[in-house]
Amino acid sequence: MSIEYLFVYGTLLDQVDHPMGKFLKQHARDLGPATIAGRLFYIDRYPGLLVHKEKSRASTRGQLYRLDHPGQVLKVLDDYEECGEHIQRIAEYRRERHRVDLLRGGSVHAWVYVYRHSLRRRPPIIHGDYLRYKGRTPLDKGLRRGVLRQQQPGAET
Repeated sequence: MSIEYLFVYGTLLDQVDHPMGKFLKQHARDLGPATIAGRLFYIDRYPGLLVHKEKSRASTRGQLYRLDHPGQVLKVLDDYEECGEHIQRIAEYRRERHRVDLLRGGSVHAWVYVYRHSLRRRPPIIHGDYLRYKGRTPLDKGLRRGVLRQQQPGAET
């Protein structure tokens, strides 16, 4: 059996607290933060990724997982991303294999869901971090709390 990896960057991230993210966490091992060469865009309550085939400064941050039962897990996730074999219309996403770099070092080729439609009118997420964009990273939350404390009259610092 070959080892299969999956890179996620949006609603499947653990911190988003989505049911499909919970499913993934139950059926895979979180290998930690990782990046992929590509630009992230805000679609509609979720992001879409445009992967760069050549060297690029733009990167997208996400998580890398090692899948326990790849065939079964990917079938469920393909259905969630609406790119399974039984989908009748042109899917928004396509599952492709791309190089992913772990923040702790090293790289692997992993599955990733890539956005297939035009991104011309979609706002880019310049920093490439969906959690930061949604204000869900610990750093952003801490900064917001600090700002709120400073704005409250009589707040202790």
